[in-house]
Amino acid sequence: MKSFEEIRGQDDALRQLRRALREGRLASGYLFFGPDGIGKRTTALAFARSVLCRERTGSEDACGECPACTRLRSGGHRGFHLVEPEGTRDIRMEQIHELGRLLSLTPVEGREQVAVFPDADRIGVLQANALLKILEEPPAGSMMVFVTRRVDLLPETVRSRCQSIRFRPLSAGVIRDILPDDEDVTRLAPLAGGSLGKIARLREMGVLALLDEVEALVGEDPLQAAEVCIRAMRGGSRDDLATRRERTMAFLSVLLERERQCVAAGGDAGRADFCYRRLVTGLDNLRLNVDPDTVLRATLVEIGPLWPKTLSS
Repeated sequence: MKSFEEIRGQDDALRQLRRALREGRLASGYLFFGPDGIGKRTTALAFARSVLCRERTGSEDACGECPACTRLRSGGHRGFHLVEPEGTRDIRMEQIHELGRLLSLTPVEGREQVAVFPDADRIGVLQANALLKILEEPPAGSMMVFVTRRVDLLPETVRSRCQSIRFRPLSAGVIRDILPDDEDVTRLAPLAGGSLGKIARLREMGVLALLDEVEALVGEDPLQAAEVCIRAMRGGSRDDLATRRERTMAFLSVLLERERQCVAAGGDAGRADFCYRRLVTGLDNLRLNVDPDTVLRATLVEIGPLWPKTLSS
């Protein structure tokens, strides 16, 4: 587990958490929210370590040496509960019931117990209702930390009983400091929406080579350019619809990010607005389960004539 000192680009969130630890004013529920790949899970685990540590440092980091830290490092601390989905399934009701049972027991190590939900997006409605009962009457010394990319994916009844901590997208400078300084990172950092995880996915997709290939075609033959994209999105598996949809959303998100940058840099607002709206429509259609091939063809045919300006640096 990393310490607070090793977490980059989340100064506001860390300031709030350190103050709560220093003043001893810890909430029974926290909601960490923001885009994927920016350090929410890492911070949640570091926060849990600090809460359970008996000898925190002056910066409110876990000491790493006390018996509680030693047991956490070995996976044997009975006051720490990591509640994760199993495979592709959502978090099960049995996991929630077991957590409630464990939190109700008298702590055997220290005074606190911490449960971290690193994939809170995958808590179903029934499971959230069961968690609500724990949040309404939390056992003494217990805390739950929910990590999500979107606050609206958790019911309002749960959100309202948690202290919300916003995590910001990482700046391109922070990303370049964290990742190896090469040409791919320099080009991908502004396109990744501040997410280290997204940079990894875009690199795996070969999105830079795809952009270069499509740019050479789309101005004169957007339909042919769309077919190039469709082949790339299939990733060698025509029938893997979920993968195709995920890749197509990532690709359109890259184009959308370029439009945001264009507007911020004082580019042609009318052209950018047209492309932005078409790209948002494409992403909305993907979320509505429209076939990704159809979305790519429709979107690139519409913005194709403007593509050279869309991707200009």
